[in-house]
Amino acid sequence: MQKGQSLLEIIIGIAVGWLLIASATVVLTTTLRTGKDNVSLQAASALAKDLLEKAVIYSEYKWYCADTPNCGIYNLSKGVNNHYYITLPPPFKTVSGNETNIMLNNQTFTRYFYVLNVCRDASGNIGSTFAYPQTCPGGQIEDTNTQKIVSVASWGIGTISLESIVTRKKDFVLRQTDWSGGGAGQGPFPSNPVFSIFFEPQSFHTSDEFVDFTTIVGSLFPNSPGNVGSLLSVTFDTCLSGINCGIVPYTIMWRGDAAGLPGNPGDYVKFQIATECINANQIEPNCSGGEGDQGWNFIGPGGNPSSYYENILGPGVPIKINTSNHFNNRYLKYKVFIYPCPSCSGQSEGEGGGEEDGGGGSIEGVQVDDIIIHWSP
Repeated sequence: MQKGQSLLEIIIGIAVGWLLIASATVVLTTTLRTGKDNVSLQAASALAKDLLEKAVIYSEYKWYCADTPNCGIYNLSKGVNNHYYITLPPPFKTVSGNETNIMLNNQTFTRYFYVLNVCRDASGNIGSTFAYPQTCPGGQIEDTNTQKIVSVASWGIGTISLESIVTRKKDFVLRQTDWSGGGAGQGPFPSNPVFSIFFEPQSFHTSDEFVDFTTIVGSLFPNSPGNVGSLLSVTFDTCLSGINCGIVPYTIMWRGDAAGLPGNPGDYVKFQIATECINANQIEPNCSGGEGDQGWNFIGPGGNPSSYYENILGPGVPIKINTSNHFNNRYLKYKVFIYPCPSCSGQSEGEGGGEEDGGGGSIEGVQVDDIIIHWSP
């Protein structure tokens, strides 16, 4: 029997040992690197989340600004190559470019966000996103009241992105409950930036002789059994202290009484909305142009003066406004049409007074007590 080990066996044993040591070193190095990468990933996630939350808050604070670049989330240039970040402390502002490098755990990070336009399908579901000059694909339309924010954080060997869909959701209310002051000119009447609801004024711009606004203070009635009456509101200035000077009106609604009238209650009151002048050479709020609509472009959901906002259910039911026709305009007017009851009793045509004599002399018919418009800055 041979004792001891040969030289060859010793050499082989040493080689195997070094191999085991090398393997352990590789595993240890990989584990350390993976651990460091996980730390960097967690830090990047936290940075991206923080910036995304700030951008969402900013979208709620400033959606649109009429004349100032990079003011309002909707005003920002769209696309993955248009980088922005948020300045501190609040109130936040957007600045073009990447944020200054951030050092965490001996790792350098950069972060930014970008914005995309959003498309919706025929059912209102969110579809594709895009940046100009691209457009929505077939079967989808752009929702100008929705944007997609993507927040990006990157470090030496990695990038992470988080996203959020934001909508124009601040809710302000224009509510008029009294017209007894008569025709007082078009205004404009300023809104109150402190409150999200305001009641003003107790007058209107102009009306025809077929609307009674004095028989019961705070209500409108038809004034002739054979004629449709119309009334133009004053011009409402919705600019909130220079912060948001462009709005979107969402719904219009009336409250009152149509009980007992034949047909659908909604057949007796219809609306049109104006946010700009008929003549493109004129600048709001100083539209002018003869009688009737006084130079304002009153239109219905079809985008023309032949369509009307109405519903068959009548009072207390909001009517959705076609926002694509009134997007980011500062001034707002409504025109209400009051239809007589075709089979109701009342005074004969021509007996009712007009604006000059107080507009009295109503007939049996619909009663309008409030006109309410919901809008968002």
